Amino acid sequence: MNMKKDYFMTGELAELCNIGKQTLIHYEDIGLLKPSTRSNNQYRYYSVDTFETIFTIKALQSLGLSLYEIKEYLHSKNPRRFIYLLNEQLTSINDKIFELKKIESSIKDKISVTQQKIELEVVSMGWQEKDTIIVTKYDKSATFPSKLFSKNIMSHIKYCTQKGLQGIFSTGVIFEQADILQGKYNYSNTFFSKIPKNIDIDTDIDYYMQEGLYLSTYHSGEYAPPPETYAKLLDYVTSHNLSLSGPFYEESILDSNCMDRYENYLYKVSIAVTPN
Repeated sequence: MNMKKDYFMTGELAELCNIGKQTLIHYEDIGLLKPSTRSNNQYRYYSVDTFETIFTIKALQSLGLSLYEIKEYLHSKNPRRFIYLLNEQLTSINDKIFELKKIESSIKDKISVTQQKIELEVVSMGWQEKDTIIVTKYDKSATFPSKLFSKNIMSHIKYCTQKGLQGIFSTGVIFEQADILQGKYNYSNTFFSKIPKNIDIDTDIDYYMQEGLYLSTYHSGEYAPPPETYAKLLDYVTSHNLSLSGPFYEESILDSNCMDRYENYLYKVSIAVTPN
């Protein structure tokens, strides 16, 4: 028998099937594919139809079967077994598709939230109508988070309900302009809540956010906005030749009423401005 004429050597078969020589040796070690014969000097030789078996192995691997599963199948090949094997893989593929769709949905949500955050971080300027607000001011200023801050804000909410503001309403913090300019970004003793225009409550409420031109931006997370939030507003004031007018208002937009995590809370920070 002419071995070189009738059989493939390991390197020839590896090149023909586009796999590594070590892969063929590994197949032999695990009993998946053995050489058809060996020469006297122990060179491996494979029959000319071995490439068909390798093609089957690669095809089944592409479906996600392990080499152990492929070995079991090759030792008992028949049409029924083949259909059963494919149905098993089809189920596995559908499960993976389901998981991938969940991952896809999660990624899309992250993209959407991140895009919204980028858009919200932009400083905008616009005209604001006059709003009536309930204001409470306490003797001691508090930082957030702190026990005193929590007591003050709960006292403010209680006061609002006593004045007739019922149901779900948002609360906010008023920061004095001088405090912000001194870098006291989470230091306040004054809280406010807007009164919806269609609600009549005690007539002695005489606090207002006056109508006028306001700068606004948003931040997410806890009550205390990061310094960058105010830096953006102050940079805008400088670059557009504006003057600040009155305090800064930080109003909750999305809070514990609809969000379950602090980092998802959303706040609007605004201040009245006038052109120079």
